Amino acid sequence: EFKNNSDPAASGIGYTFYDKVPLVLRNYGIYPYRTYESPRTNVMQIPLGYGLGMIKNDEGISSDQLAFYSLSKRSKDRIYSWAFIGTFVRHTDRDELIQSFQQWRPHYTTHRHSKRLSPYEMRQIYNESKFVIIGRGQINLGCYRVFEAIICGAVPIVIGPKEEMNGEFEYDGYQPPMIYATSTDDAINQCKNMSDDVLDNMRYTLIHWYIDINNRIRKKIDHYIKIFKS
Repeated sequence: EFKNNSDPAASGIGYTFYDKVPLVLRNYGIYPYRTYESPRTNVMQIPLGYGLGMIKNDEGISSDQLAFYSLSKRSKDRIYSWAFIGTFVRHTDRDELIQSFQQWRPHYTTHRHSKRLSPYEMRQIYNESKFVIIGRGQINLGCYRVFEAIICGAVPIVIGPKEEMNGEFEYDGYQPPMIYATSTDDAINQCKNMSDDVLDNMRYTLIHWYIDINNRIRKKIDHYIKIFKS
């Protein structure tokens, strides 16, 4: 088993190393590392994670459990239509992204002069939100915010090129059933008039996808550990 936290080409390892181990777990999209000539079926992307402190140590709860419990908070009972919590330093595109959604109220968003929220405070906001807008991370569309939203029962809205989204969010052959849009107008059109019942069905499917993919990962790791020990 080989867990890759960064880009092996950039670190000098090279992707050919992937062919020498039975299972590669990647934090980010696997689409550049599979080709027709080298499908690399041993490469699996795992959910990136969530901010340290979002779930407190003394809560004694897993992210799977928290995601499941979030279903008890129905969409009709959530305060905010959408939320965005994040920094704007080095992310000038986020200003334009958030500005495009400003007329869709009520919402909660940080801005350049906001007090920075703790991960636990962020969780409280996402618990009251129907959607969470996903701005690009340092490089990738995939970032903690996607999974922080899912765990809190909010549906991520990802905006980017279609090909990139298809590759970035592929997990063991499945994509998380969230909102994918190629523009802010496309995203707003998909979401703004969605009924709470339809949204709750999407949330239910999304959270069960999250729990299922985590279980798939655990089973694969257990499988190879047993082979290694035998």
